[in-house]
Amino acid sequence: MGLFTSNPTANQTPDATLGGIAVTGISNTGHSFTTASCSSFSPFGGGGDSDSQIKSARWFTFPTIPMRIVGVRLKFTWSMGGNTSISPGGGGGFASAFATARIDYSVNGGGAWTTFVTHTASGNDSFSDSGSADINLGVPTVTSVQVRDLMSASTTATSGSLTDASADADASITISSIRLEITFLDGKVITIM
Repeated sequence: MGLFTSNPTANQTPDATLGGIAVTGISNTGHSFTTASCSSFSPFGGGGDSDSQIKSARWFTFPTIPMRIVGVRLKFTWSMGGNTSISPGGGGGFASAFATARIDYSVNGGGAWTTFVTHTASGNDSFSDSGSADINLGVPTVTSVQVRDLMSASTTATSGSLTDASADADASITISSIRLEITFLDGKVITIM
């Protein structure tokens, strides 16, 4: 058996289907720390306010090899975090905040997606997680494998009859070393970056 390491050769930000705005520091193997954030504030007697932000990215076009492939594993390193806070105030005020961070992968060119990890927060909440992915893809068409991520934040605030209302939300992701480790029927070891 031989092992071939394949990195994506193309990326897109924002992702064409998830939308939003570009992530920070994208490369063909990941992106640097990126945060989607928003805030809403409604002063006493000032009515309502809402805000939202999405950031997303996609990686694709993994090279393959002209040999008999017997197994493919998707690997990458990731971390994510998010925070939400609300202050609805008094006198019937209202506030909401939502944050989502998610990493997905596809084995059919983006026709269908599997969520590898997702976290959400709402109200007064937070999340934090990290790890190294090692996903057994079986024997897919290597050039059809894709990876994407999403950071989303939304807030709403409506003041009541007594005090101001406010809401804040943020979601962050760092992802790196996106690659496929392809096992094939040969005794050689090949690495292409």
